[in-house]
Amino acid sequence: MSQSHDVNIVDAMREYLNQYAVFSSPDYDLVCSLWAMATHLYPKFDCFPYCVVTADVKQSGKTRLSELVGFMASNPRSFAAMTPAALFRIIRDESPTLILDEAETLSSEAASVMRAVLNVGYRQGQTIPRIGKSGVEEWPAYCPKMFVLIGDVYDTLRDRSVVIRMTRGQPKVRFFRNVAMAEGNALADRARGMVAERMGEILTVYERGLDLSFLTSDRDMEIWSPLFAVCKVFAPHRFESLKAICVDMATEKTHEARRYVNLLGAEKAVEDDAYARRLVRDLAMVFNGHDVLYTDEALQRLRSLPTAPWRKFRGPDGLDAIAMANLLSRFNIAPKLIKTGSKKRGSKPKVARGYRKDDVVRALPVADMA
Repeated sequence: MSQSHDVNIVDAMREYLNQYAVFSSPDYDLVCSLWAMATHLYPKFDCFPYCVVTADVKQSGKTRLSELVGFMASNPRSFAAMTPAALFRIIRDESPTLILDEAETLSSEAASVMRAVLNVGYRQGQTIPRIGKSGVEEWPAYCPKMFVLIGDVYDTLRDRSVVIRMTRGQPKVRFFRNVAMAEGNALADRARGMVAERMGEILTVYERGLDLSFLTSDRDMEIWSPLFAVCKVFAPHRFESLKAICVDMATEKTHEARRYVNLLGAEKAVEDDAYARRLVRDLAMVFNGHDVLYTDEALQRLRSLPTAPWRKFRGPDGLDAIAMANLLSRFNIAPKLIKTGSKKRGSKPKVARGYRKDDVVRALPVADMA
């Protein structure tokens, strides 16, 4: 990816993200880029939005996106688990951009202590009292924070967040951590320098130059103001479009929260869909010039494919006739009675269920769709 300084910094960040991530909405690359850039001056803002990266299913690129944004952000620190005590100390000592992966526990009542810390940590000057060696000590809670999980975080955290929803897909460029980190860090260095040069302009826009009255809540106006200020200075060509993006993302939070335990069915549905598409492609390949295949023969040929998953699909015995029919039914492919054999007198033709090549080939364009 080109790192030319002739390219707008925000557009360069968007291009970088779109190499390695697949967003469920084309608007999210702009929001993530503005968020990453704004982390380089977050102490100057009255508040800073949390960023929630979520999906309904696994393997949707959530952790990958958090890595990419972290490479571009100010002093990123990533954790899969953390105690409140560790959180206090890291925020006080390191002023990090905090990235919490596997954050499903934050949607449960058991995480009430951690959530109490996080509920105030989006605002400048907020502290949490803790008992220390010399009595009650006030620990800072404010810094940029990103939460990565399946489903939604607890309502109070979601209210303080911009929510990025990911989807399964094939990125344009294969991710190699060292390569992507070098590219992202170069963008971070560039962003840091540009923010320092234009700090006064950004803060003037932030304090006096924004009208976000089109939003319906004061909270949304608060958390979106830093992103609009950065956009106004560094990507003015996207400022008007950011308004519509902001309204849509703020309104999406009125949807009923999706809890991880309630999304297990969605996970299986996505898995079944992926295997069904693979099955259509593999079955089309094993006809080997024949117009029909009996089910037992099709299964034998499918299991013989060296790099196919059918020998161990859903159990040690692999794909069976019932599972095969269920998967193919998604594409309106059903087993039919097939009659083959000699027409000579005294010979018995074979009659059994199987599949016709025309039915499978007809479904290939749909199965190949991402």
